[in-house]
Amino acid sequence: MSGQAIVVIGLAVALGGLIGILAVVAYVLDRRRRSSRDVAPDRPEPGPIARSLLWIARASVVVMFASVIGFFVLKSLTAIWIAIGFFVAYLIVGSLYRVMLLAGR
Repeated sequence: MSGQAIVVIGLAVALGGLIGILAVVAYVLDRRRRSSRDVAPDRPEPGPIARSLLWIARASVVVMFASVIGFFVLKSLTAIWIAIGFFVAYLIVGSLYRVMLLAGR
């Protein structure tokens, strides 16, 4: 195997492990949040549109980070432009999420 393939495989395994750890931490924190009493003011539960926007935002962050890693591995400026595009998409989706959350959708 070439050195570049080993680096790509190593980064993919590391990124997968990091995503797995973050998923476990998010699950534990969500369970803890549901079992504890509310200390913040009541916010409406997100509806189906808001939940789908939240998943789109999460996916855009994953693609953005993968694109930045791709820039360092492939030395291509295209990956940076992709990361910038997904960052802008993240900002737009985040704004839409807040509006849909308050609207109850």
